[in-house]
Amino acid sequence: MLLFLFLVVLTIAGVIEFIRKYVLHMKDPDAKELLEKVEQKRWFQELLEVEEYKKQVELQKKSGLLKDPHYLQKLLEHEGTVLGFITFVKNRN
Repeated sequence: MLLFLFLVVLTIAGVIEFIRKYVLHMKDPDAKELLEKVEQKRWFQELLEVEEYKKQVELQKKSGLLKDPHYLQKLLEHEGTVLGFITFVKNRN
C-alpha cells in the first residue's frame, strides 16, 4: 500500500514537471545570469573587499552555494538569506 502511494506521488510529480517545462515553457533560472546580478549588489562588493572573505566567496562560486540557481534567486529576493550567507562566509574563515 505504501509503495503504491509512493509511486502515485512520484507519477504526479513527473506529470507536473512535464507540464511546467514543456507546456508552460517555464525554465529553471540560469545560474550565470543570477550570479552576475548578485555580483552587482553592494553587500557582495563589500565582501570581496576583504581578502579572506574573497577567497571563501571564490570557493563558493566554484563548488558551493553560489553554483545553485535557486540559492542565488533567494539571495536576490530575501534579505535574511543575504545575512545568512554573509555570516556563513565570515564564520568559515
